[in-house]
Amino acid sequence: MTPSRPQNRRDGFSLLEMLVSIGILALLMTTLAFHTFSLTQIWRDDTDHDFFQQHAEGVALFLNASLLRAAPPAAGPGGPATTGGGTVEWARPPDWGETRDPLLFFRLTEAPPLFVMEGVRLPDVNCYIHFESGEGLSIIWFSDLQEEAETLNDLFRTPLSHLVARIEYAYYDRESDRWSVHDRPETEPDGSFLLPDFLRLHFSHEGETTSRHIFIPQNARDVPVF
Repeated sequence: MTPSRPQNRRDGFSLLEMLVSIGILALLMTTLAFHTFSLTQIWRDDTDHDFFQQHAEGVALFLNASLLRAAPPAAGPGGPATTGGGTVEWARPPDWGETRDPLLFFRLTEAPPLFVMEGVRLPDVNCYIHFESGEGLSIIWFSDLQEEAETLNDLFRTPLSHLVARIEYAYYDRESDRWSVHDRPETEPDGSFLLPDFLRLHFSHEGETTSRHIFIPQNARDVPVF
C-alpha cells in the first residue's frame, strides 16, 4: 500500500518567505555596495595622494635641475639688468615696471621642452620665476632669438603648478650660523632684494599639504644643507 502524501505539506514558498528572502538579499547587496564604494574611495584617495606627492616632487626636480644648469646673463642690451652677476639673480622682465617687485631670474642656453614657440624649442632662454597667489607658480620667459621682447605681450608664460599656495624665502646667516625663513625676500638698506639660499614651495590640494626646497646657486659661498 502506497503511503499517501500528508495533506498539510505545501510546494514552493509562501509570500512571507519570499519577502524575507528578498529582504536578506537586499541587505547583502547594500552591504556589498557599501564595501565596494569604501574600497573605491580608499583607492582614489591613495591615488590622489600619490599623484600630489609626485607632482610636487616633479616641480622641485625641474626647478633644481634648471637652476643648476643656469648660465650667466648675456652681456649687452639683450640681457636683463640683474643685481649681481651670478647665474641666479633678481631682475625685472621687459616692461615689468619699477613699481613691481623683481623676480628671480636665470638663463638657459639649452631650453627644456617646456619652452617652445610655434612648436620649436628655442635656445638662449631668459627665465623668471613668477608666483601669483591663487594662480600658482609659473615661468615667464623669452628667447634672445626673438625679434621683439620689449613688452609683456612679447613674453611667454609656462605654468609649472597651480597647486603652489605659498613661497617662503630661506636665508643663512654665516655670522650667527642660523637660518631665517620669511614670506618675503630680505632687503638691503637701499631696498634691493637679497638673494635667498633656498625657496620653500608649499603645495596644497584638497586639504593635503606638502613642501619642497629649491636650491638657489650662490657665488663663492658655502651654504650648509637646510
